[in-house]
Amino acid sequence: MGLGSYREDGALTPRCITVLAGAARGETIRETAARLHVSPKTVELERRVAVSRVGGRNLTNAVVIAIARGLVEP
Repeated sequence: MGLGSYREDGALTPRCITVLAGAARGETIRETAARLHVSPKTVELERRVAVSRVGGRNLTNAVVIAIARGLVEP
């Protein structure tokens, strides 16, 4: 473990939750990347991983699912 979004059990990592929370606040990929001190490509990857892990159809749907599960504050 410890490699970004890698989790064998399919659960969201803290980084995935942070990236989804940023999306819920309306942050752009670049804004989230700057806040986390990572590249925009890293944020893009984390968003895709998070969408997949929560079973979302897209980022907006994933944010709604994460809010419903109590992972992200509205």
